[in-house]
Amino acid sequence: MNYIEVEGGHPLAGELAVQGSKNAALPMMAAALLTPGPVTLYGCPQIEDVDVMCQLLSHLGAQVSRRGDQIQIQAKRLRTRELPKDLVHRMRSSIMLMGPLLARTGGAELYFPGGCVIGARPIDLHLEGLSRLGYQIIEEADGHLHGFRGMEPLEDPGVRRIHLRFPSVGATENILMGAALSTRPVILSGAAKEPEVCELARMLVQMGVKIEGMGSDQLIIQGARHLRGVTMRVMGDRIVTGTYLVAAAATGGHVSLTNVSPLDNGALFTALEQMGCRLVIHERQQRVELQAPETLRATEICTAPHPGFATDLQAITMVGMTQAEGVSRMEETIFENRFRHVEALRRMGARIQVSGGRATIYGKTQLKADELQATDLRAGAAMIIAALCAQGRSRIYHLEHVRRGYENIAADLGALGAVIITKD
Repeated sequence: MNYIEVEGGHPLAGELAVQGSKNAALPMMAAALLTPGPVTLYGCPQIEDVDVMCQLLSHLGAQVSRRGDQIQIQAKRLRTRELPKDLVHRMRSSIMLMGPLLARTGGAELYFPGGCVIGARPIDLHLEGLSRLGYQIIEEADGHLHGFRGMEPLEDPGVRRIHLRFPSVGATENILMGAALSTRPVILSGAAKEPEVCELARMLVQMGVKIEGMGSDQLIIQGARHLRGVTMRVMGDRIVTGTYLVAAAATGGHVSLTNVSPLDNGALFTALEQMGCRLVIHERQQRVELQAPETLRATEICTAPHPGFATDLQAITMVGMTQAEGVSRMEETIFENRFRHVEALRRMGARIQVSGGRATIYGKTQLKADELQATDLRAGAAMIIAALCAQGRSRIYHLEHVRRGYENIAADLGALGAVIITKD
C-alpha cells in the first residue's frame, strides 16, 4: 500500500511556485465543448481530476492533447452526449459538463457525480438553474440524469431570470456555460463570487459571450450563436497557496510563494495575520512571503462563500490552530461532514471539542506521530501538515484522495525543507 512518510519537527523555509488552480481549470476545460475552435489552457495542474476530465472530453469526441501543464482541446464534432458512469463517479466536477453539453448538443446523459465524501453536496441548484434556461432534466432512481431541450418558460419570454438560493460555485458555472450559446439574455442573481467563477467568465467573454457584473452576485449573460477558440492561462490555486502558508505557519517557518493573487486570498491572509504571522505581499509579482511568529496566537474563523474564509481550508487551518497558544474556534457553515479529520488529530494528541458545526481547539499541543488515513482531499492535506508538526515519523495512507488536488505535495514540501518521502 502506498503512503507518505513524514518526519516532524522541521520548519518549512524557501521559495515555491504554486500550481495552477484545480477549481478554475476543470470548468474552463468543460467550456471548451462550447466551440469547434481550439482551446489552449496553460498552467493546468497535473492532477488526477484533470486526468479524468481529459478522459471525459475524449470520450465525447473532443481531440485532447497534453504536454506538461499545457492542454489543447478541440471539439469540432461530438460523437456522443453520454458520459460513462465509471468516470463520472470518480469526480464531482463531471457535472460541469452538463451545461456545455446541453448548450452545444441539446442533450446530456450522465449519472450523479462522485468525489470526496464531505457532505450531501446536492446538485439540485445545477438542475434548477439549467431548467430555468429551458432544459428539461429527468432523474431516474439509479441516479441517471437525462437532459434535453424542453418547452420555453411562459413568463417573461424576453429575458430568463434565475435566482440561486445559495451561491453555489458549480451551479453558477454550469448556468454560465448553459447560457453561452443562447441569444436570449439571462439575469442570474445570487451568483457565486469566487475568483474561479470570474476566471471562467473571462474565458467565456474572450470566446464571444457578453457578461456584465463579474465579481458580483448578479450576472447578466448575453450568449452568441457561435463562439471562437481561445488561449488562456489558469490562475494559481488558492487552496494550495493556503495549504503551504498554513504549513509554514504551523511549523514556525518562513516561505515565499509565487503565482499567488493577493486579491483572491484576502480572508486567508487576514486569518494568518490574526494568528501572528507576518505577511509581505508583492502584488505585481504575484508573490507572498510569510514569517511565522515564535508562537501562533489563537483565533476564531467561520467558513463562508467568497470573499469569506474558504471551506476547503478549514481542516488545514485547524491543524495550525493546534499549534496556537490559547483557545481557537472554527465554525463550518458549508459542508456538514467536514470535521472527519478531528478524530485523527485527537489521536495525535490534539484537544478538540466538536458541537454541531463548531469546533473548539485548545492549544498549544505537541502532536505525536501516528499512522493516518486521508479520508478526503483536504483532510489528507491536513494530515500531512499535522505530521510536519508532530514528534517522530508519521505515515499517511490513501494518497489517491490527495492526488486529486495536489500535483506532488511531497515534492513541494520537500523543496521547502520537509523530511518527507513517498512509498508507492
